[in-house]
Amino acid sequence: MARRPRGMVGYPGPRPQHCNQGGLSSMFGIGSTELLVIMVVALIVLGPKNLPNIARTLGKAMGEFRRVSTDFQRTLNTEIDLEDHERRKKEAEKEFFDDKAKAEAPKAEQAKAETANATTESVGKNA
Repeated sequence: MARRPRGMVGYPGPRPQHCNQGGLSSMFGIGSTELLVIMVVALIVLGPKNLPNIARTLGKAMGEFRRVSTDFQRTLNTEIDLEDHERRKKEAEKEFFDDKAKAEAPKAEQAKAETANATTESVGKNA
């Protein structure tokens, strides 16, 4: 059995960077210190009057991006599920009809044999 890396659930130690608990910093892969530096630089460059408007616009754009990406992912998953469902349906139909054909094959052979016997008897009686 393979061991899980340190930092995962049930194992002591620091968590790897890719296992952050969410939030803005984990979305871009930056820490809280880097985020603070970016915000200070933005405040200096943009000024205190423009920063709220720009932050609001950026927040709306990020929200729209998340909605679009979630919608795209949901559509993609739906299409994959639909394709998988169709594949399973075809497999089930094939299996069902193969079993049905196997069950009907002896009956069809028996009917052919009875027809052949009846034909042979009627030919034998006429001769």
